[in-house]
Amino acid sequence: MQREATPKEARQAILKSPATTLAEFKSPLGTWKYEVPRDLFIGCMAWATRITEVVAVVPKVDRIHDIRYGVWGTDVRREKYLGEEYAVFTINVLKRKMNTVKNVALPLDHEPYARHLLALFEKVGDAPVFNFSRQYAWKAARIVFDGLLYDVQPYTVNRVDVAGHKKNAANHFLRHMRLTELGGPPFNFTGEELGKYVKWTASQYGVSPQVERYVKSDWRDYAAKLLVKKK
Repeated sequence: MQREATPKEARQAILKSPATTLAEFKSPLGTWKYEVPRDLFIGCMAWATRITEVVAVVPKVDRIHDIRYGVWGTDVRREKYLGEEYAVFTINVLKRKMNTVKNVALPLDHEPYARHLLALFEKVGDAPVFNFSRQYAWKAARIVFDGLLYDVQPYTVNRVDVAGHKKNAANHFLRHMRLTELGGPPFNFTGEELGKYVKWTASQYGVSPQVERYVKSDWRDYAAKLLVKKK
C-alpha cells in the first residue's frame, strides 16, 4: 500500500535535486521553458508557504489583492532573541479576505536552510527572488518529488463531498511536509503555534476572532521550539 512521504524524505529529495530543474511546456503555439531553482523548494519547505505566495509572476486574472506578489530580496531581516540570531522573512499570505503578511523566523544556527536563504536574499536585493509563475514551479516540483505522495483530507467543494486520498507531490506538498515536521518531535508545535507559523485565522486553531483582534501573534511565540541542533 502506498504511504505518505515523510518530511525527511522531502528534504532528501531537495538535497539530491540539481541546482535548477528544467520546466517545459509544449503546445501548438510553441514551447516555453524555465530553469526553476532548487532554492524555491528550500524556501517553501522552510516557510511552510504556498508556492503562489513566493513566485512573482501572477497573471492579472489571478490577482486578488493589490499587493506586490512574490518574495523580494529585501523581505528579510536579522533579529536576536533568546540569545540566538534569526533570519526573519516577510511573506504575503494569500487566501485571506484582507492583505495579510506573516513573519517566519528561522534560527541561523539550528535550521539547515536558514543561512542559505539569508545569503540568497541578500544577494538578490531589491528584486524578486523567484521571478516566474506557479505553473513552472508545479512542473519542476513534479520532477524533483517524483514518486512521493501526501495525504489529502476529506473536503467539500461546490456541495460535493470528496473522499480523502493520496496526491502526487507538487505545489502544496512542501507546506504540508513542513507543518507535519513541526507538529512532531522534536519540535512538537501545538495547533496554535502551527497557526501562528503560517498565519491561519484564529478560528482555524481554536481562538476566538475577537481575541485575535486584541492579542497579536508573533514569531517569538514559537521561536524557542525551533532551537533544535542541526543533524
